[in-house]
Amino acid sequence: ECARIESGEKRVWHWKSNAPVDFNVHYHVGNDVFYPIKRDAVRGDGGTFSPNLAQDYCWMWTARDKAAKLEGRIAK
Repeated sequence: ECARIESGEKRVWHWKSNAPVDFNVHYHVGNDVFYPIKRDAVRGDGGTFSPNLAQDYCWMWTARDKAAKLEGRIAK
């Protein structure tokens, strides 16, 4: 899930999974990738994300088990 977030804006988010997944919020500058949030092998997380830098940010989940089921929400 990707969205443009301006400096000073925020997103409130939470999610959970029935199996461990790798999770991150990232953005790209040229060929470089930056990770303001990065977690490995977790079943859930949440919080408020309020970046200092306007960018296109992406919330990304990578399942370690193909049968992983995930649900959550990202809101303004």
